[in-house]
Amino acid sequence: MIKTVEAFTYKLAVGTVPSAFVAANGKVNEWLKKQPGFLKRELSQLEDDSWLDIAHWKSAAEAKQAGEKFMTELSDCECMSMIDPDSNKMSHGELHLAI
Repeated sequence: MIKTVEAFTYKLAVGTVPSAFVAANGKVNEWLKKQPGFLKRELSQLEDDSWLDIAHWKSAAEAKQAGEKFMTELSDCECMSMIDPDSNKMSHGELHLAI
């Protein structure tokens, strides 16, 4: 069962084309698949044009460890430059129900 959910909300930088942003996430997706405890990722564009990026992890410790590694290993990847840095909000939570 999924134990930890990581929710990251943000807006794209001015002038970023959504389809280009999605395509630029390939490197992140491949990196995530190699991280201990990673289960799945979902990326959605919301009605207000913000984005909801959800990752599911086996544990909070594995999610947080991957987050630290991400900032050193992938902080310069193309998709990160497409995100408005002033709009970022990240939180972790324990999953209580999934159907």
